[in-house]
Amino acid sequence: GNRSFSYWWTHGRWGNWGWPAGDQAMFAEEKTVPTWRASHNGLVVSGGGGGGGWLGTLSLDSPVRMLRAATLTNDSYARALGKASIVGRFGHFPGDFQGKPKHTLVWEASDFADHILPKETQTTWNTGHFWPIAGVVIDFLFTDAADKSNNTILFPSTFLAGVPFGRLYSPALGQGNVYGEHAYAWLPSGLFSSVNNSQFNWIASYSNTSVYIILLSQSFQTETVECKLNNELVAGLLPNPVEAKVWINNMNAPAMNVNNGELSVKVPAKGIAVIKLIGASPKTRLQHKILAKDMKPLSTKNSRAVLNSKGPFGTVTGMALRWGRNMTEFYAFSQANSTLWGKFVMRDEHAISHEVFDIVTLHWRIDSNEYQNYTITMFPFDVTIPLLDDCQQVSFYFSGVTSNRNEVETPQMTVFVTKAE
Repeated sequence: GNRSFSYWWTHGRWGNWGWPAGDQAMFAEEKTVPTWRASHNGLVVSGGGGGGGWLGTLSLDSPVRMLRAATLTNDSYARALGKASIVGRFGHFPGDFQGKPKHTLVWEASDFADHILPKETQTTWNTGHFWPIAGVVIDFLFTDAADKSNNTILFPSTFLAGVPFGRLYSPALGQGNVYGEHAYAWLPSGLFSSVNNSQFNWIASYSNTSVYIILLSQSFQTETVECKLNNELVAGLLPNPVEAKVWINNMNAPAMNVNNGELSVKVPAKGIAVIKLIGASPKTRLQHKILAKDMKPLSTKNSRAVLNSKGPFGTVTGMALRWGRNMTEFYAFSQANSTLWGKFVMRDEHAISHEVFDIVTLHWRIDSNEYQNYTITMFPFDVTIPLLDDCQQVSFYFSGVTSNRNEVETPQMTVFVTKAE
């Protein structure tokens, strides 16, 4: 009756969050549409899980893999199907959809994600899925650049452990290539202060001498894009014009002078334009820290400590992490269950304790300094502590108060951080 259905999983999740569900389904006018609009098979490619168990979801990885296969094999069908499942669909994150056996045209609505959550009863939200979906978007952008350039624009990538949705692109993996020139992948937020044509996606990269702007057209016709680079992110755009080398659809095009970071380029349908800003340099926020060559290595003695306990805390782990200059951290994790979420948390099969905690506290000491404390009141019981790069070691232990009011603690453990001179 002009209402979308209610997904059974949503009832439980919304209920746990204190929201009534089931009688607030989103308004959806009944209509008759062509069969393909509600086709199960047509939506499988956009589905997460085996066999399209979550139709219409944006937690998808198969379209990017299809595009990667098309890039390697020049398969036009795989290319068209992969792009159709991605392009134009990421203005919102509408959650993870349930679609077996049900389907709703509400999923097609451009304002779907603008409704309040208690009314989105035909979907469910998994807050940890935002990062995998961001990975899908990034993977698509770089794979599209590789596809449009016949693999002459290619950057190293890898999968993160346990996250199959998109490949990770990082300068830590090394340099890639832009038409035979070595460059690091770069995707900074706010690179453009203005763009006048929404038919274009973009990525960027940089070398020791230049910045590369790579424009990817999704349009079915020739388009002109006018954009202005952010002077706060690209150095060398002022006060004098910058000489730029240009490629259109992988062919040399007339060079241009770029004044004040302003670009105007005409690109054929589904084409690619590359602008090499000679003499420009990136103002990186993070990559120069990752690529710093003067960082001391982590200790080879023991930068990780694990206590395989069968007690109430379960396995306890502490480790030193170093991502780059001024990016050293200590991370500690206890397998302890919380009072609130205990029934949902799977313990190690060898654990003999089933106690749950109201409160867990991490106690830690950096080098010979005084102990500090941080208290956590719900699962997961983990803490990340920033460290100075020259820190030598961190000593730590967990204490807690169980739901039975028992006060317990783990033995003290030590993680060695910076390798001694």
